[in-house]
Amino acid sequence: MFHVRHLFIALLATMVAFSTDAAWACPMCKAAAEADPKLPTAFMASILFMMAMPFTLMICFGVAFYRLSKNGEALSQAAKGPPAESPMNDAKSEA
Repeated sequence: MFHVRHLFIALLATMVAFSTDAAWACPMCKAAAEADPKLPTAFMASILFMMAMPFTLMICFGVAFYRLSKNGEALSQAAKGPPAESPMNDAKSEA
């Protein structure tokens, strides 16, 4: 537990250290956006596209793996053959 705490503190310190450059860039982005009225709309659209791309990729991979899983289950069921008849199924069908 002691090592996990140190790892967490080191990770937090690293994130804070690298985030300072982004904080200094924000006033420059604001100044550039005020110069052209169409520029903020373009910035917002580009941010939406950048945010959507990882989710789109995750969904595509998830659907692909789901389909592969279902195809694998169907192939394994086909290889086993049809289920064997049991006496319980015969009794239910006669009733």
